[in-house]
Amino acid sequence: MKIRHSLLSLALVAIALTSQTARVHAQPVTESKSSQCQRFEGAMTRFNERFTAQENDRNTQREMQENLLVVLQTEIDQLGIHKFSDPKIQELHQQFLDIIITTHYNMSEYLKATDRGDPATSEKAYSNMQLMPYQISDVIKQFENYCYKL
Repeated sequence: MKIRHSLLSLALVAIALTSQTARVHAQPVTESKSSQCQRFEGAMTRFNERFTAQENDRNTQREMQENLLVVLQTEIDQLGIHKFSDPKIQELHQQFLDIIITTHYNMSEYLKATDRGDPATSEKAYSNMQLMPYQISDVIKQFENYCYKL
């Protein structure tokens, strides 16, 4: 009987510890602003490295654009994984992601319009793609002002 009582007590202690551990792990961990800034900067840097990589250069402009579509989609997927609790970083992250999604859409529209011989749509999509560097530059400026303001 003593053994049963000891085993039952041991089981109750194990259950209590398990539930307490689960509660501790369930509580959200607050990541510092500095850490979130570094993580977002890393994501932007990886995007830039992948987007401008020499391996994206192909024999034809069409091959390059098709490859960049794949890179953009991969980056959309990768950036979509990131979550930020800081409202400003969250806003900048969403802006950055929206720019890449829009660029992907415009590049896709450009290729489709070119294939079907629609120069007006093709030119409009191409013009819209040209906005990406300026839009990203704006996000970077806001990021630097928020995260690294001296």
